[in-house]
Amino acid sequence: MKNQEEMVLITKGIENIALSIESFLNLRNSNDLKIVENEIFVIEKRLDEILKGSQIENKLKIKFLENIKDKLNDILLYLEKIKEKEPVTYFFAFEKMTEILIKNINRFIEYDFENSSKDIIEIVKKDYKTLYKIKESSERVIITYLLEKPSNMKEVLALLNIKEIYISIMENIICAIDYCFGEPNGNSI
Repeated sequence: MKNQEEMVLITKGIENIALSIESFLNLRNSNDLKIVENEIFVIEKRLDEILKGSQIENKLKIKFLENIKDKLNDILLYLEKIKEKEPVTYFFAFEKMTEILIKNINRFIEYDFENSSKDIIEIVKKDYKTLYKIKESSERVIITYLLEKPSNMKEVLALLNIKEIYISIMENIICAIDYCFGEPNGNSI
């Protein structure tokens, strides 16, 4: 039971990080970076505590959370590179992407794979497709913008990489769900 409570606290931390990332991308407030860094540290400590426990209730969910923590560290590095740049995120629809990502991380962590149906697979895949469409449409717009103003190359590349990490997290959710239902190769996304 304690592990489940810790995982819920970790997902709340991930949600705080996602919202702080979104805020930083829109406002470039360095306090948001500090929040991201601190939350990652707290998540790391919570994961260590769960792993020290004698019984790990769900190794797949813990591995998934560790993977997200690593991806959030990658995002932090990209944010550090662009902290002095002017925001151009209005081209990227990060708010909707963040909402979809948080919803599905929570859905995965809270889902009871032993006592529930496979409906979650279709729901998550539908959200993945929506997330991917948002990513693709904003990339077309930002490339046009970049052609007009090449001086924003560093920020654009960082933002594109962050979006790829978001997509990667969703792909990890789908693969983990497929694995839980005995389909380790996964269905087509």
